[in-house]
Amino acid sequence: LSAARRERELALNARGEGRYPEAMDQAKAASQTLLEAFCVAQRPAPGEFRAFWCHSAFGVKGMSWDEAARCLAENGFTAVLPNMLWGGIAYYPSSVLPVAPEVASQGDQIAECLAACRKYGLQMHVWKVNWNASHAPKEFLAKMRNAGRLQADVQGKEEPWLCPSHPENQQMEIDSMVELVRRYDVDGIHFDYIRYPDGDHCFCGGCRERFARALAPASLEWPRDVLAGGAHRQAWLDWRRDNITKVVQSVGAQTRALKPGVKLSAAVFSNWSTDRDTVGQDWSLW
Repeated sequence: LSAARRERELALNARGEGRYPEAMDQAKAASQTLLEAFCVAQRPAPGEFRAFWCHSAFGVKGMSWDEAARCLAENGFTAVLPNMLWGGIAYYPSSVLPVAPEVASQGDQIAECLAACRKYGLQMHVWKVNWNASHAPKEFLAKMRNAGRLQADVQGKEEPWLCPSHPENQQMEIDSMVELVRRYDVDGIHFDYIRYPDGDHCFCGGCRERFARALAPASLEWPRDVLAGGAHRQAWLDWRRDNITKVVQSVGAQTRALKPGVKLSAAVFSNWSTDRDTVGQDWSLW
């Protein structure tokens, strides 16, 4: 509050001396500082979900999970969402995904984070990056490439994402998330990247074959018939969405069967009416 007052006085002085651009900058700084003061002063209300996303499976650099959880709890947070797995890599002893080599020396990161969260009263919701295999080991990517399980754009350029129409990829995404619920006493699991990269994916050979089987058209001119204005454009968009929704639906059903109290959440694109077509993310249906 003292800093905000000082910045406001600087703004008033600058205005009085005709230094208007500087006055505007100082007024903006004062407003931002006041907002931060307000946020710092707020304690969580009963039942409030105040969560912190952690992009590293190993927590905050230079801090143990115990230190980080204590700091979050002391500052009013009620939950942490640590990024513990991607498409093709896990930072705990997974039986579904390749395990990151660091786990051998630094231990099971879910177990360590969960112990710290329980100690300080935080919820733990494990954050999964779906489909995106850009962090996966090279050997895993090579295996997926050879099996035709990676995405491609309309020109055939490879993308290091798992193809959502491939049944084995769908099952791997489902199994990796259900494994979390089965093996750990987590409060929730969190979908991220639960979509296609954009409207230009996926046009791999497997997608062509699987879409043709699902649609069973008299004829299919690929890819023209599924592009904008194409004869099977709407069917293509519906099919893409279904590939993503199947995973969400199955994870939800299996999670509720195992542990009904576990929460499911997702980070999604905000414009549902268009994003359901471009990235196949039908979150209103979910």
